Amino acid sequence: SCVSGWTAVPTWSGPRVRDVLALARPDAGAKSVNFHSLSDYAFTWHMGPLIGEKALIATHVNGAPLSENHGFPVRLILPGYPGQNMVKQLDVITVRTDRHPFDPDFKLT
Repeated sequence: SCVSGWTAVPTWSGPRVRDVLALARPDAGAKSVNFHSLSDYAFTWHMGPLIGEKALIATHVNGAPLSENHGFPVRLILPGYPGQNMVKQLDVITVRTDRHPFDPDFKLT
């Protein structure tokens, strides 16, 4: 689902996030992971949703390599979560030992 109001059900493929993280050999105390994009957008996820079967670092959609519109070169996919939290155009993945809190970039007055 997209924040602009439309929904699609594509078939994503690529390595599981847990397998990519395992290659990096994170500290046993890792609690969250920050995903950063080429556009300077970032989102930090708690570790739980990332270690399941469906969390992917997508390289393909519907059998074709990702286009720029779909997040080329790779993007995060976590089915069942809001699309704006699935960072496109990944360039840096940072494993954190703290459980990073949600901290919006605005203040309520």
